Amino acid sequence: MNCPVTAAELRADIARKRITKYKLAGVVGIHPSRISEILNEKKPLTDATAKRIAHALEVLPDIPPTEV
Repeated sequence: MNCPVTAAELRADIARKRITKYKLAGVVGIHPSRISEILNEKKPLTDATAKRIAHALEVLPDIPPTEV
């Protein structure tokens, strides 16, 4: 399955919403270094993590939190 969101798109959304990586990590429930690794494309962005981050950024509001 292809990831629905790219790291570049997430970086743009984070910048647009003016949210820190630390704040995002807290909302998503993953370590801030993992967010950095994903955004810098050093670690893969899985479908599940992409959906959790996108949901946290309200990029994909149609995904219920129970499916994230």
